[in-house]
Amino acid sequence: MQRILFLRIPLCLIILFVIQCKPLSRNQETKIDFTLNTVDSKFVLSKTDKIRLVYFGFLSCPDVCPTTFQTIANSMKALTEEERSKVEILFIDIDSKRDTLPQIKKYVDHFYPGIIPLSGSETELKKVAEQFNAFFMEVPIDSEMKYTMDHSTRVYVIDKDNYLIDTIPHNIPIEVFTQYIRKNLN
Repeated sequence: MQRILFLRIPLCLIILFVIQCKPLSRNQETKIDFTLNTVDSKFVLSKTDKIRLVYFGFLSCPDVCPTTFQTIANSMKALTEEERSKVEILFIDIDSKRDTLPQIKKYVDHFYPGIIPLSGSETELKKVAEQFNAFFMEVPIDSEMKYTMDHSTRVYVIDKDNYLIDTIPHNIPIEVFTQYIRKNLN
């Protein structure tokens, strides 16, 4: 009996997450507009026929970023080929002092090929983060690294017209993350 109850609790939590997956209403949505550097050119956010998943992070992030990328990768694999073709993933690297775009590309390709690595100056990155109501800041640490970065952990969803329409919380089950994507595709 305890085993059945133990198995039902995670299922109930998943159902609760999905039920609460409500997109923002049109009057809550924020129009997003930015230009950042990518590996060989400038990336200008423009209208598209895809939704975009946007994540802020950095390469030496010890746990949150790799976990999020693994969840994104597994969720994308759970989608159909047609669904995947309607999703674009943008990674905005917030540690422009240490991380280079070639390094960032190699890092994100390890998780899921096709993730678009983006970066810019600290000023540019802060302006972009403000549009998402996201944050990041340098935190001094006593190590050879000298500092780490504290940052927002949500994945932001932009629609084809560049409106911020949803956010996906960190550390949710892959099935729930996948439901967020599917909900926003419709």
